[in-house]
Amino acid sequence: MLHTPAAKGETFMPAASREEPPLPRYFFDVIGRDGATHDDLGQTFSCAEDARRAALRLLPEVAALERAFAGIDLYSLQVSIRDESGRVVYAATLGITGGWIA
Repeated sequence: MLHTPAAKGETFMPAASREEPPLPRYFFDVIGRDGATHDDLGQTFSCAEDARRAALRLLPEVAALERAFAGIDLYSLQVSIRDESGRVVYAATLGITGGWIA
């Protein structure tokens, strides 16, 4: 006789019907010369490290698009990540300094 969980009175749930816990949602807030942008929608990631990598990719993308970046030689842009409770769990800053060489 084959052993199945139901045969011994155990609860059995097929793998396909098991619900996976929801992925954690992270929110990205950006502060630059154009002001602050607060993320109200967030994105889900399988882990905090994936959210960190997304934040680091976001910084140069936003810097390239900011109007205030044109014509200045000192610039910084910050992104912070909030978890679902609203707590800031990570922050990164991109700084650019430039100047003409005489």
